[in-house]
Amino acid sequence: AYEDSSHPLPDIRRVWISPDMQRFQSRKSAIAHVEKLTKKDLLIDRVMYGVGHNGVRLRPVKPTRKLALEAGEARFVRDGLWVVGQEEVWIAKRREVYVKKQEKLLKAQEQQQK
Repeated sequence: AYEDSSHPLPDIRRVWISPDMQRFQSRKSAIAHVEKLTKKDLLIDRVMYGVGHNGVRLRPVKPTRKLALEAGEARFVRDGLWVVGQEEVWIAKRREVYVKKQEKLLKAQEQQQK
């Protein structure tokens, strides 16, 4: 079957994909990128949530402007959420859209039953 030109040999490659959807050809470069992502996550947890690297709550401290901006940028890159609390607003809006869709479905089902 492989001697036939209409059936080319498959091209198989090992590729690593990071949580932020970057592709890596080597495992070493993927692990190096994961270490960067872990450092950013630890920064976000420490500055925004007040949680240390071992999961212990830290004492309340106002972060410096530089740390706050770094954590905000890291969170924006990771989640796409720049403003703290923006996700609650987004969820509320999506909830309204979901409720409207459910109402339309119920009306359509009622009309089909009649």
